[in-house]
Amino acid sequence: MSRAAPRFITTPGEMPASSCRARVAMLECTSTLVALYPAYVHNGKATVDTYSLAQSVGELLKQQHLTLGLAESCTGGLIASYITDIPGSSAYFEGGIVAYSYQVKEHVLGVPAEILERDGAVSAETVMAMVTGARKTLNVDVALAITGIAGPGGGTPDKPVGLTYIGLASPRGELWRRHIWKGDRRRNREDSARAALELLKEHLESTVE
Repeated sequence: MSRAAPRFITTPGEMPASSCRARVAMLECTSTLVALYPAYVHNGKATVDTYSLAQSVGELLKQQHLTLGLAESCTGGLIASYITDIPGSSAYFEGGIVAYSYQVKEHVLGVPAEILERDGAVSAETVMAMVTGARKTLNVDVALAITGIAGPGGGTPDKPVGLTYIGLASPRGELWRRHIWKGDRRRNREDSARAALELLKEHLESTVE
């Protein structure tokens, strides 16, 4: 009895293993999927969560004629990657600043040195200074900022690994949220980026009458 070829879910349809080159092994086929559909595949597993989320955010920004800018620390550009996975994102996305060090936070985004010294790089005060600086520096309507401790090191009893602050600034005001993730470094960064997009989507949807 012949054995059916394994199938890999890629959403919205399916890609049979036979569509990969000459009956390649599962690992090779997964690598092909990653190369062809990077927005759908994370950690070797197919997903449309972040792609659909980024797509929804883009539609809301276009509908409201708003531009977006980012200031990323712990995610290192991951949010920008998700945003620019969407074709046509240049219609609303102006750019992002990866502000990993104190120096970039202070000298590029304008985060006051006293805030960094008093509250630390991972704090509500710092993320709100980052988002204010990003909105001004990038000259955008809406800005997102994120700072956190992705791990595996760097945590303290007061600020454990996984602690993340996300800030948002728009014509309607400013807000921030705090999260503590429990995954490894990669998972913490992905969860942080996804949470930032969810916050932005929620904020934009609240402005729709």
